[in-house]
Amino acid sequence: MIKYLGSKRVLLPVLGTLAQGAQVQTAWDLFCGTTRVSQEFKRRGIRVTANDLATYSYHLARCYIETDIASVDLDELSDTIARLNALPGKEGYVTQVFCRESRYFQPKNGMRIDAIRDCIEQDYKQSWMYSLLLTSLMLAADRVDSTVGVQMAYLKKWAARSFNDLELRIPQIPEGPSGYALCEDANELTKHCADAKAAGVLQKKKSIDDASSSPQASTDAQGRSLALFEKDNAVSGDTMRCSASVLHDNPPDLVYMDPPYNQHKYFSNYHIWETLVRWDNPEAYGVARKRIDARDTHNASPFNSKPRIYAALSQLFTSCQTMGARMAMVSYNDESWVTRNAMELALEKAGWEHVQTLGFESKRYVGSQIGVHNQKGHRVGTPGHDRNIEYIFLAGEKALIAEAIHALESSEQVLYKAY
Repeated sequence: MIKYLGSKRVLLPVLGTLAQGAQVQTAWDLFCGTTRVSQEFKRRGIRVTANDLATYSYHLARCYIETDIASVDLDELSDTIARLNALPGKEGYVTQVFCRESRYFQPKNGMRIDAIRDCIEQDYKQSWMYSLLLTSLMLAADRVDSTVGVQMAYLKKWAARSFNDLELRIPQIPEGPSGYALCEDANELTKHCADAKAAGVLQKKKSIDDASSSPQASTDAQGRSLALFEKDNAVSGDTMRCSASVLHDNPPDLVYMDPPYNQHKYFSNYHIWETLVRWDNPEAYGVARKRIDARDTHNASPFNSKPRIYAALSQLFTSCQTMGARMAMVSYNDESWVTRNAMELALEKAGWEHVQTLGFESKRYVGSQIGVHNQKGHRVGTPGHDRNIEYIFLAGEKALIAEAIHALESSEQVLYKAY
């Protein structure tokens, strides 16, 4: 997987055990990021709806969550990746912006990225392999970058791995039920689902074919379509349509939430992956050569705003409870703007029957150990503490939460503190 801040890699066995202990069969991962948690759920036989507003996350979800590994033509995929690996490099956007104007990649690898990405767009845009190839390219680029894991800056001296040659590999798609990929704002998505549930538009089950062909498709009070989604599981763009569709087809036993918790925007932290997937050659600015739209207010999440974050969380928790999820699982930590007590109160006010908090001591990400540097690369600050507490908030039916915690205790996987 790509290097990613807050990926929950260490807590995967805990999250998977809690979900399995609660006998979860369907789950929604509302801020799926790299899909690491979604993949863990999928491996445990849970049908997952993976959602994130980032375009690169959407394609990762199409690759890892939506794709059924048993249906993949590995010979065709292997031949295609071999073809892409054999392409000669050429100068392009990545070479200019991320190799010459900045130092994220060595020019030899930037040229390879440019050549491969152009070929994917020209020859495979309509192929079933499209998202798999984009994923393979992201992973390959990540293995030869020169950062500490975020793209807010690059290293002053080339990382040793950056001298390696770019090499695409077949993504390791987990076995498990094929799920769904969404690219929506989590609050809008869950609010529409809650409204659809409350309006009763999903009480009568219809087949996909019936819903898509009926001239009398269901609508809400504003006349927005509530028809079931297209036969392609990947849904994006029409929030009301896809929310009702996926809620109908994959109603969640569990809603997992790992929202941003401070001012750092994932859209800015991983702007290279967003550009690599969109392939839209955006204007870049600053030393980090971020996309110019990283400055746009419509890309500013309420979860990155201290005055707005609590209201956004409260709405999210209420919508998830209203749309019928039996259990919510929220990842957060003790460096967040919202305190543990405030989080527990927000979940209780949202109507969840019972709230239980588990705490896990964790090592902070590598960038926190380096210290603070100015734009010229000179250290102007010292590293802070190297440990923090990762919280998992469980909300829902009391008996269900008890079963989940019992499964965790029986597994003896990791020490935790119950609050």
